[in-house]
Amino acid sequence: MATAWRVPIASLALAALGVMTSARAAPVDPRPDPNACTLLSATDLEPLLFSGSGGALDGHDFYPAPGLSTCRWYAKPSDHAADAVPRTATLAFYHIADAGRAQAQLDRQAHHDARPSLAITGRADDAIVRPSPTIVAARHGADVAVIDATGAELDNPDQLEVRYLLDALALKAAGAAVKQPPWAAPGQMGKLVPLAPTGSIAGWTPPPHAVLAGAGILDPFIHALKTLADWRFGLMAVGPPAALALFFVPWHRRPRRAAYGGLADAERDSTRSRWPAWIGGALLAGLVLIMLFGEEIATALIDRYGETGAATVTGSFATSTQYNHRDVVGYRVLIGTVDSRVVPGQFRTDDFNVRGLGDTSIYPGEADVFTVRYLAHHPQDFIIRNDDESPWARKLACARLAAWRNEAALSVRAVPGNTGFRTDLRHAIAAAQNAGCSR
Repeated sequence: MATAWRVPIASLALAALGVMTSARAAPVDPRPDPNACTLLSATDLEPLLFSGSGGALDGHDFYPAPGLSTCRWYAKPSDHAADAVPRTATLAFYHIADAGRAQAQLDRQAHHDARPSLAITGRADDAIVRPSPTIVAARHGADVAVIDATGAELDNPDQLEVRYLLDALALKAAGAAVKQPPWAAPGQMGKLVPLAPTGSIAGWTPPPHAVLAGAGILDPFIHALKTLADWRFGLMAVGPPAALALFFVPWHRRPRRAAYGGLADAERDSTRSRWPAWIGGALLAGLVLIMLFGEEIATALIDRYGETGAATVTGSFATSTQYNHRDVVGYRVLIGTVDSRVVPGQFRTDDFNVRGLGDTSIYPGEADVFTVRYLAHHPQDFIIRNDDESPWARKLACARLAAWRNEAALSVRAVPGNTGFRTDLRHAIAAAQNAGCSR
């Protein structure tokens, strides 16, 4: 066995032996030990071992002890070279007669990641423990399953999709019914985080936000303004020349005739219309206003008239843009809407769509969960709130308090006798404690 999974599996195995010995010394559990290789299908394992490329999968089962069965799968993806090392995943299934003792074994394992499970089942007592980023132990009733994906060549084991997939595989192997994510094909083990309550993602449910009656009527206008603001730099490249052209294009109108049949005296000197110049002036002024204030107005309107939902970052991508001599980064997100949909979207670090407390230039990163306000009919238009109790906002607030505390501590260290510095440090420590921020 690989070292990465030997410790949790071995410790559970020894405990399972003791539990099974005492359990079978009393009433004998009539259930047979299952073949671990039958607990997960090739369809279940494909997102983990093949990543959509397909390939050959072979499982080998073995039974180290009564009440414990294991299986190791070897996968050869189609896109791998002939001499490449196969990807592997290992499952250990513990057949225990007592649910309390099964939970006790999970409680003894290391808790590398205490975040709530992303895989939703039909039972509230199903439990998940993650001893490491690539090992997940799940309990369903009295049965425990440990899935080890150390050999799956995961690029980022802490990525949201990977966390969900490992949770779902462990729960399913333990016998739980994992609910089907609404965007996954029937029968497929979805890789994305499932929607929990309405407007929630990954266990975070934002507080309700009062939306004005009839606010949806404004959606098309706010969406149009947001689109123009997003394209403001391109519009400034082509808009001003077009507006200036309207001042010089010889637009003419048919002259009015006086009652005696000739031209009106006021129009004998010029028959040129003033309307094109007025249109050009209005267009030029509109472009300047959109360039200067369009983004700020659009985000304020979305914040005021938008619906509230939870969102999380699932990935990032590079752009060819720079702002203030820094590369602009784009992020892909999933948004949980109030009508129980999961909507993909994206934002960039030059969108200026963070609102709330200061630090509006700080954006959430991969796997962060946060609150958004979005247009009901155009959910891809959204702003990010950084001033509530969402996991990301709390992390940001704790980072601010930690910076205050560290600066105060350094000031005290530099000038130990300064009472003002020592008072500031006490206030910083108290504020961090009151906010529930750990050291």
